[in-house]
Amino acid sequence: MSDVFASVGVIGLGQIGGSVCKALRARGSAQLSGFDVDPGSCALAAADGVTIHTDVAALVRQSELVVLAVPLDKYQALVTPICAGAQGTRGKVLIDVGSGSRPLREAFAHPEARQHLSIIGSHPMAGTERRGYAAAQADLFDGRNWAVLKDGPQPRPADALRVIQWVLSLGARAILLEAERHDEAVARTSHLPHMLAMALARTAYADPLATLRYNFAAGSFRDGTRVADSEPALTAAMCHENAAELAAAMDECLQLLTTARRHLRQGGAEPLLADFQLARDLKAQLKQAFEHIAEEALREDDLAMFDRLLDACSHGAKIASLTPCSDAAMPRWQARLERPHQLPEEAPTAR
Repeated sequence: MSDVFASVGVIGLGQIGGSVCKALRARGSAQLSGFDVDPGSCALAAADGVTIHTDVAALVRQSELVVLAVPLDKYQALVTPICAGAQGTRGKVLIDVGSGSRPLREAFAHPEARQHLSIIGSHPMAGTERRGYAAAQADLFDGRNWAVLKDGPQPRPADALRVIQWVLSLGARAILLEAERHDEAVARTSHLPHMLAMALARTAYADPLATLRYNFAAGSFRDGTRVADSEPALTAAMCHENAAELAAAMDECLQLLTTARRHLRQGGAEPLLADFQLARDLKAQLKQAFEHIAEEALREDDLAMFDRLLDACSHGAKIASLTPCSDAAMPRWQARLERPHQLPEEAPTAR
């Protein structure tokens, strides 16, 4: 395959950054560089053919695309070396793989940072509770959704389209979305489940009866607490950086649980039956709504394609393919959209 970006630098060689490296190695021939503070991850990545740098600025200087794959609370410390490496250049693209848009936006808010870099937030809905390069997989992104974010004015739609094309080249499905909509969505479908997993694990295992209760932990408990095995510092930073949206989701969830508790204490199963029936009905309605999402082929120039994809994805579509048109007199793209084909619980396990 022809590589969308000829050179890619990955800052952070954990599970996600490492999987980017492995996927690129398996699918393309881009010049690949990496940086990490962990010598073990660096050694494993080097064995996979990744050129290891000890200087972030040097990595940025030789990379057309820079992937920021470190914990959200580490972004600020990397702003200076990233900007130093981009100084005096044009056309470099910086993306992150974080689970919230605010850290990237705030860290690189200074106009100087955006003078030499096209900065685009992104978020692959992939990963497990495991960590480090040893947990990386070349197929981690296969069939997974990967958000590409529009955060404020988008001065370079062509760069965003190239990032979408690159995401697709890793085997993922792309979703172009306003940053605020993304943060609200992941608060309810990713960050809130981490909070619930923490509460479930502590409720069951916080006293001497834990060993007895473990024998009765069925599939529902196993699935509900799986992400409680995640690295606590990473989970805490992820939740904190999307605090406003997550707090609103928790308020809504607590209200529902409070209502269910009241129904439980009223006696009789009828009130609880209504609670569970509504949840099941909502999921059924969602499946039906998928059928009304248009699957279509698009052919537009940079700005028009960006706007069409943004609108389609905001209504539930996913981008299945995006390629430049070689037969056009002016720069144009052709894309294929698809509807959701899996509910989250029917998809492969994701963080």
